[in-house]
Amino acid sequence: MPYVVQNEIDFQYIDETVSPDQIIALGKNEFILLDKTKNELIAMEGRQIKNRIGGFGMGAMSFYEPSDMVDHNLQVRVLDRYDNAIKRFDHQLNFLNVEQLSMTDHDPFYPDLITIDPLRSDVVMSKEYGVVFDVTDNTLPIIDLNQFGITGDCIIDMTSDFHGNLAFLTCQNELVQFNRFGRLMKKVPVDISGPKFILYYINEWIIFNENGGSVTTSDSHRSIPLFENEQILSIDAHFQDLVVLTNKRILVLQ
Repeated sequence: MPYVVQNEIDFQYIDETVSPDQIIALGKNEFILLDKTKNELIAMEGRQIKNRIGGFGMGAMSFYEPSDMVDHNLQVRVLDRYDNAIKRFDHQLNFLNVEQLSMTDHDPFYPDLITIDPLRSDVVMSKEYGVVFDVTDNTLPIIDLNQFGITGDCIIDMTSDFHGNLAFLTCQNELVQFNRFGRLMKKVPVDISGPKFILYYINEWIIFNENGGSVTTSDSHRSIPLFENEQILSIDAHFQDLVVLTNKRILVLQ
């Protein structure tokens, strides 16, 4: 069964310089986009660009190697991999602060992925080391994936649920789940070809591939309607809306 398109925004009618890689949904019509090539953050409302900041560099308002971003407590948090930092902005992209990451025995850390533990704070992962840290406690990792036979470079995506439980999508077509204390809960085979994105959506994990296929942990299959030569780049959720970034458009689905 396909998802139903509620809204769509075609990039060709906005600005030819907009070529984002990742999206955060602030609402049905408000988005934050990350362009990892131009090292740029873009705030959009509908088809209008409200603000754009960034550029190459290690300053507060620029990025050296932006690798991931997440929204929490009205703050957009951008992970700057080579700078070993989390840079925080409000929803208008005003700079708030920067937190340098220095992990015991893993310095420089080179973080690749970020998610949120609502009961704790930012959780970051380094594919180079295969470890996951809570940034408020950098002495011991929450999870050392190597102990479970998983190398960091095999992790495709990472996310969390409302309780701080963590889920990893691996190159072995597995969904690996841990509780917020780092205890392994389960490993589940993923029944979809080329899984690339994982999301916690309407009380369960859902996995997508770049061609629009999806499967949930309850084994429900649905599809995202895409054009020919259209591929998914990023997915987010806002309440019961799915917000999908492709190489051509932004789609709001239900």
